[in-house]
Amino acid sequence: MSGEPTRRDGPPAGRPAAAERPALSLPRALSREWRVLAPLEAHGGEAELLMVARSAGGELAVAKLYRPGLRARSAALESLPAALADAVVRVLACGQSDGLACEILEYCRFGSLRTLIEDRAADRRWLREVLVQLSGALAALHGAGIVHGRLKPENVLVRSLHPLKLVLADFALADAGSAPPAFASIDRAVRYAPPEALSGAATPGADYWSLGLILLEMYSGRHPFAALSEAAIRHQLMAGPLDLSSVSDAAWRGLLRGLLARHPSRRWGAQDIRGWLEGIPALDTPADDDGVFVDPVRPYVFAEARYTRPADLAQALVSHWQAGARDLARGFVTAWLRDEAGDQGLARHVMELMDDPSLTPDLRLLRFALRAAPKLPAVWRGQPLTDEGLTAVVRAALAGQSSERDLLADLYEQDVLLMFPAGHPDSARLAALRERWRRRADICQQVQLRLSADEQEGRRAVAAISGYADVDELLYGGARDLQRMTGVLPHALLLAPEYVPEEVQCARERVAAALAAECSWFRAGDDPSRLGIEELAALDSVLPRVRRFAAEARARQARREEAAAAEAAALRGEVDAMLQTARAFAQGSGSVLHLRAGLQGVYETYQRLFARAHAESAAHANFEPVRRALARTGPRLVHMIEGIDRLDYLGRLRGLVLYQGWPFVLAVLLLPVVARLPALLGFEVVVAVAAIGWYALERTFVLDRIRRYAARLPSSVEESLSAPASADSQAAPLPGALPGG
Repeated sequence: MSGEPTRRDGPPAGRPAAAERPALSLPRALSREWRVLAPLEAHGGEAELLMVARSAGGELAVAKLYRPGLRARSAALESLPAALADAVVRVLACGQSDGLACEILEYCRFGSLRTLIEDRAADRRWLREVLVQLSGALAALHGAGIVHGRLKPENVLVRSLHPLKLVLADFALADAGSAPPAFASIDRAVRYAPPEALSGAATPGADYWSLGLILLEMYSGRHPFAALSEAAIRHQLMAGPLDLSSVSDAAWRGLLRGLLARHPSRRWGAQDIRGWLEGIPALDTPADDDGVFVDPVRPYVFAEARYTRPADLAQALVSHWQAGARDLARGFVTAWLRDEAGDQGLARHVMELMDDPSLTPDLRLLRFALRAAPKLPAVWRGQPLTDEGLTAVVRAALAGQSSERDLLADLYEQDVLLMFPAGHPDSARLAALRERWRRRADICQQVQLRLSADEQEGRRAVAAISGYADVDELLYGGARDLQRMTGVLPHALLLAPEYVPEEVQCARERVAAALAAECSWFRAGDDPSRLGIEELAALDSVLPRVRRFAAEARARQARREEAAAAEAAALRGEVDAMLQTARAFAQGSGSVLHLRAGLQGVYETYQRLFARAHAESAAHANFEPVRRALARTGPRLVHMIEGIDRLDYLGRLRGLVLYQGWPFVLAVLLLPVVARLPALLGFEVVVAVAAIGWYALERTFVLDRIRRYAARLPSSVEESLSAPASADSQAAPLPGALPGG
């Protein structure tokens, strides 16, 4: 099926070459359109190859004539999807005539891959291109449900060199699970057959084993089974190790070990090859249970299981996050990668992670896991970052679970959501979530700053009124509160619209209720029912501080009320003492001067106490009873002071007569004697007696009135309030000078 005569599988001993065989002719069904040019040198138990040309136009092609009794296999390629046209050899015609099956296939003039192996074995870039071409062709073929079954360099044709284009040919065309006949035949295909082919199994993994052997042969320039007989090859496939010592490049050795894993279920496939081509360095070989091919890997024992692949170990470490982070931090993983798995690139990466002081143990574990297993499901600290997992975390954080709050804070502050590579299935979703989260957090933080400034201003106002000074405020200013307020973002509520939307309404109700609290600095820019989630989250985050501030305000008010009650009680005691003093002076037996001095002092005390009670009663209800009691008592004190003034007047009058006007009085009394007017003398005696009587009666009456008012004074505030108001206590005197005089 190659073009110009190319080297195919060499003829077995004793069999003539194609040039020595008699010329063959095409079946009559094809001979009318095609003519034979020459036989091609090729050997196999099922068909002969001829170079042919189209009778009209001269298009070159290859005719494959099957032996009698065999049906054409590649003819089934005509029914494959069009997407496989670039991956497999094109079938130009097929049919059966004269008892023989025949196919006309496209002519690839550059021959097979075997022709190029010897020329370009050392060219790594070309080797990589061969890997890309063949892995892509196999992926397309397997996607159509077909296993090639006999992949080897001779069955890979070169359609073009610049650019390189390879196509697959000479299919066994086995359905997955059936046994391709090539594996049972004795030909060179056994050199590229996987271990499971010896038992007759055929899976897509068989083609990747064959691909691995082709790459190994191209890399080293020699097939690992080149000097072995078929029996030795079979024995080697059953139990012996496969030598990869000729592969010096660690990355290529890792690729080949993955492709040449003994068990098909653990063997690398299309997805693993794509990951390797994307630049993941030296991914490790899958575990091998009944034989190790090269560089035996001592398993890493973790969580009562054994792991020989870094990707599997990474999955186990993140599944047991805390224990995995400890193993990574203690260097166990690094030592195993370096000394046992032989993955120097991944070991070096882990050491670089350990040397980075900015990374936490959790970040180191995540970054290692993503390097070892790029398609690892998104997880953080053992919590899956799926929508369901994030919903559970947000709900628990809103319920007050501190561990979930810390997890959300780590996700935000350490940018965990942006660490998943572009090809990761969850990278786009998590990056979009992180962008929304960041925008909300920025706005929320600005609102928190405004609330913090308002709170500080409110506390300064309280301190100015109450005279209380905050020592922390004097020493550190507002930096302490600003740091505390802006350092704790309400991440759970910021994510609630996506994951727990019902909690948003609950937050609105909490904020609306808190707006009625006794907190001067807490305010919303809008109706809580219309607030965005950013401002709502900021307001909800300071509710504990609002409640504390309101509680402090209530405590201050309670202290003020308590102090006012104590002051009112003290004032009440002073009033009681004043009343008792007034009664004692009025009912005593001292002189008028002593009585006047005592009552004048009492009245001055009364004026002071009344002014104080009157001023305080406007602010504190505790002073109102004292003010009313003093208002009732005032008129009686005024009457008593007026009586003292009257006594003082009588005393001055008597002194004037006795001490200053006695010469005049004596002259008036002697005038009738000198003038010998006895009638006038009698009249003067009567007037004198009347004046003395009036003075005595007036003084007695005033003293009695003073004592009566003193007796009517209450002995306490309670007695004053309980007694009915009398006519002399209807109006309270204004504080001022003493009346009379």
